Amino acid sequence: MARVQEYNPDVAPNAEQWLDTEAFDRLMVLERYHRDARIDLPKSARRLHATFHVIVENQLAMNDEPVVRA
Repeated sequence: MARVQEYNPDVAPNAEQWLDTEAFDRLMVLERYHRDARIDLPKSARRLHATFHVIVENQLAMNDEPVVRA
């Protein structure tokens, strides 16, 4: 199975690909998205912000937290 290489917050990643991607690689994809999109975040908050994206995408991909979809 292919792993996630890019992230777009407006398009849900393929759940199988997302979960097949190593956790660190998911985080790196998110950090790269924010850097490339020139989203202004304090340097100290970049990793934390990306981590929250990863958490939400994980919940959506596992379909364990229906409240996230709402």
